[in-house]
Amino acid sequence: AGNEGGAGQMLGAGMGLGMGFGVGGAFGTQMGRMAEVMNTPSGGNAMPPPPPPPLPQQWHVLVNGTQQGPFAPDALARMVQEGALTPQTYVWRAGMAQWQAASGCPELSFLFNP
Repeated sequence: AGNEGGAGQMLGAGMGLGMGFGVGGAFGTQMGRMAEVMNTPSGGNAMPPPPPPPLPQQWHVLVNGTQQGPFAPDALARMVQEGALTPQTYVWRAGMAQWQAASGCPELSFLFNP
C-alpha cells in the first residue's frame, strides 16, 4: 500500500509538464497581445507623441544698469542689429556664476562675427 509504483509517478510528471506548457502558452499569448497594443499607431492605447524639443537658452542683459529679459538667441540677434546689444554688454543665463560681457560668452560669439 505504501508503494504507488512507477505509473503514478509518470502520471504526475506528465500532468506537471502539461500544466507547464499550458501556462507557458497562455503567457506567450498574453505577451503577444501586449506587443500588438504597444505597436498599434491608433486607438485608445496608442503611444503618446514624443516630448516637445527643449526651449532655447534664455538670456538676460544689462542695459543702462537695468536688467532686461529673458531673451531667446534670435531676439539677441535682433538687438545686435539694432545696436542695443554690443560685445561689451553684460549678459547672464541660468548656470552662469555671474554677469559677463557678451563677447566672453562662446554661445553668443556668432552674433558678433560678420
